[in-house]
Amino acid sequence: MSIMRTACTAVTLLSVLMVAGCGSESGSGKTEPSKAPQPHAGTATTPPGYSRVAAGSVSVAAPSAWTPGTVPAGWSLALEQHQGQNVLARLGVITDVPQVTDASLVSLGAFAGIQAYAAQARRGPAQKLAVPGAKSAVRVDYTYQNVPASGPKQPARGTDVSIVYGNAKAVTVRITGLQTSLTPDVISNIVQGIEVTS
Repeated sequence: MSIMRTACTAVTLLSVLMVAGCGSESGSGKTEPSKAPQPHAGTATTPPGYSRVAAGSVSVAAPSAWTPGTVPAGWSLALEQHQGQNVLARLGVITDVPQVTDASLVSLGAFAGIQAYAAQARRGPAQKLAVPGAKSAVRVDYTYQNVPASGPKQPARGTDVSIVYGNAKAVTVRITGLQTSLTPDVISNIVQGIEVTS
C-alpha cells in the first residue's frame, strides 16, 4: 500500500470517528448542553505540626517551622524550610499562570517555569485531584537537579497542584525542595491541606 493511500485511509477513518463522536449518548443526534463544573465540597485537613496559611483565594496547610521567604513576582505566598542560610524546601502560591478553565493547561504553563530554570526536569503524569472549593485541580509530581550558587547539583523534587476556581481563575500551589529534606509525607500533608476559600 502506498504512503498516499495509507494517509487517505487514516484521514477517512479519523473523519468517521469525529462524526461518530459528535452525537449524544442517547443516539438522538442532539447534544446535551454541558454543565459547568461545581466546586468540590468538604474542607481541607491541617495535620498536627502544620498551620493554616492564607494566600489570596487559597489557603494551605504549611509546616509550622517553615518561615516566610521573599515572594517572587507573580506569587502570593512563599514559605521556606532553612538550615542556616540554605533553603531546603519551599512552598508557594503562583498567581501568574494561564487563566483558563482547564487545570491541565494551567499545570503545563506552570511546569514550563520549572523547565526554564531547573536542570534535568522530569515530569510525571497529571493526576486529577479533588480540592475543596475548586472546580478542577491537577497534581503533577516532578524531579530536577537543584543548582546551588556554589557546590554540586543536588537531586530535588517538586509537586504542583494547579487549581481552577470561580470564573476561570487559576493558581498553582508549588512545593519544591531537596530530596533529602522534602519527604513525600510532607508533600502529601500540604496537598491534603489545600482549599479554595473564596
